[in-house]
Formats: sequence, C-alpha cells, structure tokens
Amino acid sequence: MGGCGHFDGWGHDSPHIRVLQEQSLVGLSSRPVAGQALDDFFRDKVGLILSGKSSFPLGRAVPLTRDGYYLTAWHVVDEGEFYLSNLVSLKPLPVGETVKASEYYRNDKHLGRLVWRDEVADLAIVKFDFEPLFIFRTRSTSPQIGDQVLSAAVGTNSGLLVVGEERAVGSGVGNGPYRTAGKVLNVRSFNSWVRYRSDLVARGGMSGGAVVDAGGDLVGILTQIRAIPFRPPLTTFSMLREAEIGRILTKDRVGP
Repeated sequence: MGGCGHFDGWGHDSPHIRVLQEQSLVGLSSRPVAGQALDDFFRDKVGLILSGKSSFPLGRAVPLTRDGYYLTAWHVVDEGEFYLSNLVSLKPLPVGETVKASEYYRNDKHLGRLVWRDEVADLAIVKFDFEPLFIFRTRSTSPQIGDQVLSAAVGTNSGLLVVGEERAVGSGVGNGPYRTAGKVLNVRSFNSWVRYRSDLVARGGMSGGAVVDAGGDLVGILTQIRAIPFRPPLTTFSMLREAEIGRILTKDRVGP
C-alpha cells in the first residue's frame, strides 16, 4: 500500500481525514499562498506517481526543473519500476455525476529513472522524459518553529476519486485531491538536508507531495505520519538543501 510511512491506522483517504484537513484550513486568508487561493496555486502542479504493477497511485512528486527532474519521498519509488501519470482530459467531466474514467481521461505514463536517494532522509530525485508546465522554487533558508506551511494537490493529476470495481469517477475516496495547512513544530538539521515535524494533516497517498511556505517556496516533501492517541497525527516533511540539489542535478546531467 502506497503512502506516507508509519501512518499507524490513518491509512488512505477517508471522510474523517477530509474533515480534519478542512479544519486545518480554518482561519487562513482567502489567498494564503503567494497571493493566490490554495487551489489556484497548487492546481496541476504536483506530480502523481504510479507503480509499474498497478494503476493505483503510489504517491506524489514535485517538479524541480523544466527538463523533468522531480523530488519525491524515497519510499514512493523504492519498489522498482515507477511512472509519472499525466491524465489528459478527453471531454468535460459532468458535474455531480458518476461516470467511467476511461471515457473522460487518457492516462499518458512516463517511465521514471532514479537519480539519487537517501534512505535516512526518505528523499529521492527522479527523472522523467516529461516537461512540466510549472516548477517549484526552492527556499534558500530553512523555516523556523511556528512558521506556517501548506500542502495541497488539486486538478487533473491530483489523483481521481474512484468508486467501485469499474473505477468510475465520483465522490468516493482514494488517493485523491487534498488540502491542509499547519505550523512547523520541530526542526532538525543534517549535513545536506533538514527534517521538520508539523501539524499538517496528512494520510497515506500524500507522500512525496509538496510543502510550501506562505510565499509559495518549496520547503519540503511529505514523508511520514505518526499518530498520537486522541489527537491528529504529526506529519514529517524533509528537504534537501538547495546547494545539494544543484550538485546532484549537475552531476547527473554531465554523466559518468
């Protein structure tokens, strides 16, 4: 089962998780990210990763460059062949109806290549033969305790909600769209990366998703959930330092 590690019963998408995520947004301004609404900022920007063995999403990936380098959680791509999903709309989706996904979308899959990984950080850089329309700008300084952070995936490639064995599009739950906001609770620095603990409301299937600050800069990748009895889970996100990302990409582009 794909998704954030150590979720201890939180599992995949559920009505309960959706309520908690909506509650985490209470009090936000109408344009909390780089002067934009949450959905507008994140729409169609976060990649969706599929397994070579199944069409069910494993997690997410964040585009870093126009030539197809993405940052994700290592456990999303650690079991072999993986693909970037690019759902192409064939015709408008009816509002309020349950329809067969295959009649409204075509799924173009792009085979991924592992470029770099760190199992302790649970981070990986991967490469696809795909040019994203948007790339995330990485933040050069680390967020501090108390800083607001946000995470979301909405739009065509945020993961369709499916109902039943016929994989019909509807109002069910699955590894679908999400929105959550929270605060940084803890910061731990390592040589080339930083690990953060937050009260973002995450669940399985969000692993590899983008965490940004109020300015829209990328500050981390969702990696882990730890549940606490009678309380929302604590969500971990981690981030490679900007210089380390540059070093890895330069080395890969140059080759052996």
